[in-house]
Amino acid sequence: IVVTPGGGEDGSFLIENYLSAIELVKNCDRLKTLIIFGSEMSATDRGELIKAIDNHSNIITLDFTDCLMSYLQAADLVVSMAGYNTIMEILSLGKKAVVIPRYKPSHEQLIRATRMEKLGLLTAIAPYELTSLNLSQAIVRQLDNFEEATFNLNLNGLVSLRKEAIELLRNHRSLV
Repeated sequence: IVVTPGGGEDGSFLIENYLSAIELVKNCDRLKTLIIFGSEMSATDRGELIKAIDNHSNIITLDFTDCLMSYLQAADLVVSMAGYNTIMEILSLGKKAVVIPRYKPSHEQLIRATRMEKLGLLTAIAPYELTSLNLSQAIVRQLDNFEEATFNLNLNGLVSLRKEAIELLRNHRSLV
C-alpha cells in the first residue's frame, strides 16, 4: 500500500487515520506500506508520525520522492488525498485507490472524488466522515477485490482535442 498526502501540508490527518486503520485490519502485519510524507509537511507533524510509525516494522517512509509513479505502479492499493495530479496518476496506472479529498479552501477535490466514486473508479471518504473504522473497511474491500481495477475512462483528452481542432480548421477553410 502506498500512502501519500500529496504535498503533505495538511496531510498528517490522513496518515494518522491510516495508522489507526491498519491496526483494525486482520493480519495487518502482512501489509507492507510505503508512506510518502510530502515536502510541505511540517517537521513537527513528520516527527510525531515517525514516532507512531516506529512501532510498525512493515512500514517504510520517505519525506519526498521523484519516483512516485514507480511506487504507485508497484502498489496493490493507493491511499491518498484527491489532488488532480495524484488522481490522474492513479487512474492512468489503473490502480485501486481509497482517497480522502480536501474540502477547504474549495470543494474541488471533494467534487472530483465523489463523482469518480460514482463511476466506480475509486473509493472516496469525505474528510469529515473519515474514521479509522471506515478507512480500514475501505482498505479491506479494495484488497479483497481480486479483480484488477478496470476503467472505462478515456485519458486521451489531449490527442482528442488536437484531432477536433484540426477538424474544425479544415471545416473553417472549406467555408471560406
